[in-house]
Amino acid sequence: MQQEACLCLKACRTGKRARRGDASADLARRERRWDASSSLRRSREAADEVGGATGVCSRAMTNGARGVAVVTGGGSGIGREVALALARRGHRLALLGRRPEPLAETLARLPVSPDAASPASAAFACDVRDPEALGRAAAEIEARFGAPEVLVPAAGVAVLRSLEELSPEDFQAVLATNLTGVFLTLRAFLPGMRRQQRGWIFPLLSVAARRGFPGWSAYCASKWGLAGLLAALYPGATDTPIWEAAPGSWNRAAMVPPEEVARAVVWALDADPRTLVEEIHLGPAGGAL
Repeated sequence: MQQEACLCLKACRTGKRARRGDASADLARRERRWDASSSLRRSREAADEVGGATGVCSRAMTNGARGVAVVTGGGSGIGREVALALARRGHRLALLGRRPEPLAETLARLPVSPDAASPASAAFACDVRDPEALGRAAAEIEARFGAPEVLVPAAGVAVLRSLEELSPEDFQAVLATNLTGVFLTLRAFLPGMRRQQRGWIFPLLSVAARRGFPGWSAYCASKWGLAGLLAALYPGATDTPIWEAAPGSWNRAAMVPPEEVARAVVWALDADPRTLVEEIHLGPAGGAL
């Protein structure tokens, strides 16, 4: 089984021609500043709702002041490593998660900012399955920092059981976090990002969005569904706490370090503005585990 992260890297560049068949074409023609990602053609109704924002990104970010980066699931695993990498890049962080303690641990590891006048990074106790809590968090973050320049929905869970042993409640719980939680996160933060007409969204998918694995039915279903909503970066089996609950023996030393996933995010952010990064695939050097 490989756990992959998938980044939505569809760039919206100034002056780019809107792609045919996209709901965002009219917006791009009017404002000349947005280009809908090809993933929106797979976003079905979501494309009509967000009009190109599923892969929203600005022109290449400058080396000046960075906007705030919002990371859900920022208390561990890939979410924590991405948050730390974005902080090193100069972003203030707004970390979301159900448990305050791991979020506080991430904040404690952040580099000290030389800009004392800017608001400090902060953590917000928030369950991505709760649309009202997400709405309150989004309003507070925008009031404190402004709309996100980077949004990383990294919160995820897995319940590993055979299909006949998997309860309907556990199946729904995995989909509620991994799929519906991403939708609700986008729904909470996209309006502000659209108003400022800049930003990147990096949702985490998985190789489980493309293959099925015994015992991973709910997890695979959640990632297949997410791949129908948007597209992004796919790392293979990544050494995160998700494997602590996985039955069997796993060679975690052979897995992709989560720091490498974070490095891929930063690479995409720093890519030349003439470059359109659509998907990134990472995997263990030895192949699938």
